[in-house]
Amino acid sequence: MFLKDWIQNSFITYAVISSSLLPSVQLLKLQEHSVVRRGQPQHNCDVNFNNLAAYTDATCRGTDGIIYKCVKNSCLQNFRFLCRDVGPDGKSLTGKLRPIVPDDYTTRDHFIEAYVNYRLYGCPYIPENSHRQSCNNCFADHDED
Repeated sequence: MFLKDWIQNSFITYAVISSSLLPSVQLLKLQEHSVVRRGQPQHNCDVNFNNLAAYTDATCRGTDGIIYKCVKNSCLQNFRFLCRDVGPDGKSLTGKLRPIVPDDYTTRDHFIEAYVNYRLYGCPYIPENSHRQSCNNCFADHDED
């Protein structure tokens, strides 16, 4: 009788422990793929990138002209430009270079026009600004056609 009760209690204990650990193991497997989707092509935002807080997705346009809607956290999180203030004429840059994390940028003739909290900056075409934002969880936005 004692042995039967002990085995039954042990079985119940192991069942409770297993059922409580199983969801956390499954969660760990899900988190492995949550930020970066494997097999998704990387979209470079060579022409325009918009990641304003008012929108749920980031918008990305490359040199191919296709507009993509991208999950915000699939874009580079440490993306920066070195920028200056834009002069009153809208074409000259003033002040010292400073790093910014743009919410929105568009490549223009004279410099990269970038915004942080709706404030305009001009980012010169220098080697430090040769990179562009990229995202990998995107779909073509056919609403913009």
